[in-house]
Amino acid sequence: APGVPSKNQPIGSLTITGNFTQYSSPPGNLRIDINGAAHDELIIGGSATLSGNLIVTGSPTGGQSYTILGAQNIIGTFAQTNLPEGMTVSYTPTSVIVHAAPGAACPADIAPGTGNGIVDVDDLLLVINNWGACE
Repeated sequence: APGVPSKNQPIGSLTITGNFTQYSSPPGNLRIDINGAAHDELIIGGSATLSGNLIVTGSPTGGQSYTILGAQNIIGTFAQTNLPEGMTVSYTPTSVIVHAAPGAACPADIAPGTGNGIVDVDDLLLVINNWGACE
């Protein structure tokens, strides 16, 4: 769950009905775990004032974006971020989003229009339906 300093906690969300202030001295740590499409999220009913550290751990899906914090108003940014390689963080007036770098291209993911990063039945059907001599 978000903000829990120990590992192996279940992924989930934490809701704070009022305002949230993350102090910079000593720095507060917000820890977010990501596992594929699942991720922790901190939901603030009021304003979120950020100035501490963001620590993101886990295995994000390539090319995926994760809204990790939502609030009525975001004030400030994290002083430091510790993200998995290739991840970036962006801020909107009401959310904090982390973005995973696109995954490696999959040469067998060839079905046009899907581009889903996996080899599936659409790719197989494309090969079967086009089997034979080329004109």
